[in-house]
Amino acid sequence: MALVEVDWVFSDVLDQQARIPRDLFPFEDRIEDGYLMPVLGEPMERHLDRLAQTRALVLHVLRSMSPDDYHRAHAREHFDLAVDWVVFHLIDHEVEHRVRLSALRDLFR
Repeated sequence: MALVEVDWVFSDVLDQQARIPRDLFPFEDRIEDGYLMPVLGEPMERHLDRLAQTRALVLHVLRSMSPDDYHRAHAREHFDLAVDWVVFHLIDHEVEHRVRLSALRDLFR
């Protein structure tokens, strides 16, 4: 999840994919069938640390933007993309994950 979120900001919006810290993400984001790469064999603390570092990095970038930059649409090959929409999309996606996790938790109580 962290790689997808940081990729939205650095690759899709800012066109600065090289700024994604590869030490945090030493793996690809997708497996051959297009699904997200499962990252197995690492302790939970490493996953939580990766999420925390990603959050700090993204917040640093977003907080340094002017309001105009935050709302400006960036032309991409197939569509225009603005940071404000990306942030909304990430929040909306997070809500969907939380709903699914809550449903699973309630199902197995």
